[in-house]
Amino acid sequence: MVADTYRFKAAPGSSVIHPTFHVLGHEFVVDLPIQTLILSAVGAAVLLRWALSIFRLFLEITVLPGTNIKKFQTRGGSTWALVTGATGGIGLEFARQLASKGFNVVLLGRRPDALGEVAADIGE
Repeated sequence: MVADTYRFKAAPGSSVIHPTFHVLGHEFVVDLPIQTLILSAVGAAVLLRWALSIFRLFLEITVLPGTNIKKFQTRGGSTWALVTGATGGIGLEFARQLASKGFNVVLLGRRPDALGEVAADIGE
């Protein structure tokens, strides 16, 4: 036997008449305080927003194309990049990659002697 009435109850044995909703042939009886319904709706909205942001992040990482670097050119046609931590690690590799793509690179770092070496290396 298939039940076509769904009851959402806060307290068993309640004799108060509660609103009912008919959706696609099913009857929904709501027996909850309005505060619970409001908090449930807010929670569902937050969960939906979180799920959509995760889905968008997935799309940006895997499917959607990246931003064209031509968008960042100056009016004169040159492109500039400011790279922090350019004396080693990820910053050094970013500086090398940007310089190979034709960017004018401004290097920032804590060690002036290492910055000189990196600038000489990239300048070649």
